[in-house]
Amino acid sequence: MATISVRGLDDSQLERLKQEARAEGVSLNRRVLQVLQGSTATPKSGSHHDLDALIGAWNDEDAAEFAAAVAPFEAIDPALWK
Repeated sequence: MATISVRGLDDSQLERLKQEARAEGVSLNRRVLQVLQGSTATPKSGSHHDLDALIGAWNDEDAAEFAAAVAPFEAIDPALWK
């Protein structure tokens, strides 16, 4: 596999590529490859990428805060089931 250097990118182009890479949860290298290949995404059959960027991102405190925030959704309102 070849390695190349891309020269001549101005700061705004580089920042746009970095923002797109962050938004898609991919590396800058992967985003540049996507652009070169004319693709805006890298779907892999059978893979899902919708929450991949969150995996491992929470610490125990974040997880506890989330659990507390969604706990009310676990409650069943008997009045709704009459």
